[in-house]
Amino acid sequence: MIVFSRRVRQLGRSSPTLCSFFALGLLTTVLLILMAGPALADPAVPTNYRSVVNVIDPAPLGVTIEIVGGDAFLSIAAVEGNTVEVPGYFGEPYLLIDATGGVWLNTRSPTRYINQDRYGTTEIPPTADAQADAEWDQVGSGGKFAWHDHRTHWMSPDLPPTIAGDRAAVVFQWSLSLTINEVETEIRGELLWFPSTNAVGPLLVGIIGMLPLLAYRRDRPMSVAIIAMAFEAMAIFVTMVQFSATPEFDRGIPTGAAIPIVGTVAAMVALWLGTSSIRSWATIGIAGTALLWWAFSTATALTAPVLPSALPAELERASVSLAMWVGIGVVAIAGFELVRQTRHTTFDRTVTQHTETG
Repeated sequence: MIVFSRRVRQLGRSSPTLCSFFALGLLTTVLLILMAGPALADPAVPTNYRSVVNVIDPAPLGVTIEIVGGDAFLSIAAVEGNTVEVPGYFGEPYLLIDATGGVWLNTRSPTRYINQDRYGTTEIPPTADAQADAEWDQVGSGGKFAWHDHRTHWMSPDLPPTIAGDRAAVVFQWSLSLTINEVETEIRGELLWFPSTNAVGPLLVGIIGMLPLLAYRRDRPMSVAIIAMAFEAMAIFVTMVQFSATPEFDRGIPTGAAIPIVGTVAAMVALWLGTSSIRSWATIGIAGTALLWWAFSTATALTAPVLPSALPAELERASVSLAMWVGIGVVAIAGFELVRQTRHTTFDRTVTQHTETG
């Protein structure tokens, strides 16, 4: 280990550029492994559905009940001093919010496991039994909790048979009962479906992002690297705002930010390299590819009418489009410069060889 550490230090002193590429590659590998790992949450995503609460009867004081993330989660927030009891699909105790704000789930409830993902595909363990006495496990505090309640959203990736596909429609009415401060309370709402939006507008707006790239100079890659870094930062910001739309209990890790983080590091390496070279344009190409990758991975936001984000829908769509066009521009410029630099290097070597032989 000591010998290896010495070799790394010697490598850093003799070839800092190589070390930078090594660090970039290591970071990229770690982030991609993280992204490829098992999902740690089932977050809200862009969708064509919106579920809404219409009636709470009787209306409680100090307890808020709403659907968040379009149609993804049923959310309850109770002010301290209130109690909420939610039964499961089989009538068993499922969720309890006590008067101190403690949030408890019944580990014996089958509903607990059914609600862990949007389509209810989580395997129910043999220990789950709706007839068994409740065994409570505290999972939170502050009187807040959210879950995938399958009575409030469509349980298939396919369209409901009643949807024509060209106009907004009510998919179904839904209702559920719970107990608030020992008073039985009925929640009634409806699930709505909306047709996809036209992506032409956001895509046209995104072309504006390519205008700064027109000012780049062949011998100064730093301007392209700075532009790439700015839009990578925008992508990270949009990702984190999207991430915050998922309730805390189900958030997991914001793996969507991994791609623009890789791009940011690549752009920083390009800035550190400074001069126009194959190495600098290669790292800029990595930054552009990361930006383009992020844009395509979030491209559903361009057409989905319901976006689970605190950002205005128009701003989020414009951000995705900007990242897409800037990514295309950065990759195109980096590719052109890499070809030019390679040809120039090959030509210089050929001239040198002829000079030496002559």
